Amino acid sequence: MDVFKNLQLLGNRAAVVVSRAGNRSLQGAKTDAAKFIPQNYNVKAVAVRKHIKIKKMKASFLTGDAIFKHGEGLPLILFKPKPKTPSIGPGSRKLPDGQWRAPLRGGASAEVKKGGRKKIKTAFIFKAKSGHIGVATKSDRKKSGGTSDNRSFHYIIEQRYGPSISQMVENIIIMREIKVGMERRYKKELPRQIRHEARKLGIKIN
Repeated sequence: MDVFKNLQLLGNRAAVVVSRAGNRSLQGAKTDAAKFIPQNYNVKAVAVRKHIKIKKMKASFLTGDAIFKHGEGLPLILFKPKPKTPSIGPGSRKLPDGQWRAPLRGGASAEVKKGGRKKIKTAFIFKAKSGHIGVATKSDRKKSGGTSDNRSFHYIIEQRYGPSISQMVENIIIMREIKVGMERRYKKELPRQIRHEARKLGIKIN
């Protein structure tokens, strides 16, 4: 099919056809991201989709985008941590703010990338009063408590995070797969949309 020539035959409907094909291609990028990111990282497809927004093309403005939301990374507890739960037993202790901390022996590990488990010797699994469980390390910062006559200090714990979805997409393998998929879909979808519109308008195309 001579795509350029047939688009000319469609006149002012050509922009509509291009926008439809482009939007199918963009939606496919979201599908591919939800497929290829979990193949490389220990994250679920549903979490990937939640962080992708599609800016659709319009006939009056033939520009669209698949936007991977920027922000802080995903909590490290989501990446197959070991141990999985805080140990409330011998060696564990309750922190001043009501959180439980497992003993530091051995630290904690997580597997962000498939087959790439890493251990943080100073990390531990904690459970907050809200019920949230996470991977944390002790901060160098201290927090004061008590009264002016009986002042006490304890270290602040900081939850650890892995990469964000937008950072995962920057993986050269994943980015290549998404781009190749978009190009393949667009090349397949554009002729299909041209034929569809030509039938509606009663135009014979080449």
